Amino acid sequence: LDIDECTTNPCQQNCKNTPGSFQCSCRVGYKVDPKDLTKCKDIDECTTNPCQQDCKNTAGSFQCSCGVGYKVDPKDLTKCLDIDECSTKPCQQNCKNTAGSFKCSCNVGYKVDPKDKTKCLGKYQ
Repeated sequence: LDIDECTTNPCQQNCKNTPGSFQCSCRVGYKVDPKDLTKCKDIDECTTNPCQQDCKNTAGSFQCSCGVGYKVDPKDLTKCLDIDECSTKPCQQNCKNTAGSFKCSCNVGYKVDPKDKTKCLGKYQ
């Protein structure tokens, strides 16, 4: 007659009764602690560099983030997409989207204002 040791909840997460014993297992994002086989330890997924830019380990998972000028790709949460800053029309005249940023330029006869790089100054200003 086998006693079901799992009825006393010996495991931190999952318990499987075996003949004469039991075995603990952990949910996704956790692993059995080798120092205490009844406990689960969080796996630091960031050690495998799953994110294109920045990674933050969270309980049982991880979260990717992106630097200034980029956003997380909604189709692949580990990748970053360049934000097209020119779509918000930040420049007075011409805008060129660049990787992670943008650059303003001016039409012939105008120059970029050294005090505000989004504005243009005419010849006589």
